[in-house]
Amino acid sequence: MTRRAKIVLSLVALAILAIIATPNLIYHFRKTQFETAQVLVAANGGTLGLDLVDGNYMLDLHGPAATDETLAAILPTLRQLPNGFTLLGPGESRLFYITLMDSSISDDGMRSLCTLSISCLSIDCPDLTDASVDSLSSIDQPYVIISGSAPFSDDAIERLRNAKPNAMLQLSSERSGEQ
Repeated sequence: MTRRAKIVLSLVALAILAIIATPNLIYHFRKTQFETAQVLVAANGGTLGLDLVDGNYMLDLHGPAATDETLAAILPTLRQLPNGFTLLGPGESRLFYITLMDSSISDDGMRSLCTLSISCLSIDCPDLTDASVDSLSSIDQPYVIISGSAPFSDDAIERLRNAKPNAMLQLSSERSGEQ
């Protein structure tokens, strides 16, 4: 066998090995990345799970964990979790299902939170104002579901409905009545 043939054969073998090893390496990297995010969220009093049916992330923050400070600590890591097109193909479109209960999150926190790829947002945020409607209107997903309670005025809820006509809104508040 000539030297050129040996080099070509070695390169072909290396390419085959890379094709076989790449998915396993990507899986290991993503699993480690997700587990790191889970630990960080748990350290800040929340939970982060993965919906096995849809493959979406589920973030739950309740009570003392549902603050602007918690969001500031966890959002940089959550933004780096894989979603959208990947090396394995376009099938990994992961969104966030977020539940904020008994939350003290402010308009600034909501603005930061809305930078995630959100599909469903359930909020109990009495400290929000009408200014959060602009943040909620900026969510990229056209079929986002927003439910819960927030003290939005009727005008703000109407602005949200106009900005997101395909969104399902189930907001209730003392000022705006049943929506």
